[in-house]
Amino acid sequence: MQIVKWIGLASVIFLVYAAFSGSDTEINRADYGEEYPLTIEGAHLSCADGVPHVIHQGVRYRLTGAEGGGVYKYKPLEDIWKIDPTDPQRRISAGKLIERGLALCK
Repeated sequence: MQIVKWIGLASVIFLVYAAFSGSDTEINRADYGEEYPLTIEGAHLSCADGVPHVIHQGVRYRLTGAEGGGVYKYKPLEDIWKIDPTDPQRRISAGKLIERGLALCK
């Protein structure tokens, strides 16, 4: 009977972890070259709560306007979004990053 309780507990822990962990992949400046849209050297591209985002030093930055309804709090991408050196009024396109992030959400 004790082993059944342990198996049940392990199953619950796994399901909770799977529900909140989402998908994740590493990204960095070398992957994108001049088109890399972030001011940080690298991060994890992830999706959780249906929100595509990057994680850097434990902070989550959302890639879209979606706030999500889960346990995570997201900072705005603007905090780490690179300004276009040819036009200070614009930012480097984050389109490719957003596409990859949305793909992780599926």
